[in-house]
Amino acid sequence: MTRYAVRPTIARAATMAAVVVIAFLFRHDHGLFLGMGGLLVAALSTKERSVRAVLRSSGVFAALVAVFLLPYVIFIEAYMGLALYIRETGYPCFA
Repeated sequence: MTRYAVRPTIARAATMAAVVVIAFLFRHDHGLFLGMGGLLVAALSTKERSVRAVLRSSGVFAALVAVFLLPYVIFIEAYMGLALYIRETGYPCFA
């Protein structure tokens, strides 16, 4: 995240998104915490301070996370179903 903050590029955003997805695959809450941090870094690291630039950089980061997470979501849906998976994870907010 520090490297992205110093010089934001698509490659660094992709690296940051990959680390967030890997953390999510180990523990979902770790991925969520790092994902929120990544969104903040992406939003606050823009050279321009316009709302459009902030939304663009945050959107690119969020889209990269979604693309990297898509194979896992497809796997869960194919073999278990997302609704059942969410119920089985034991998170009280989803019960």
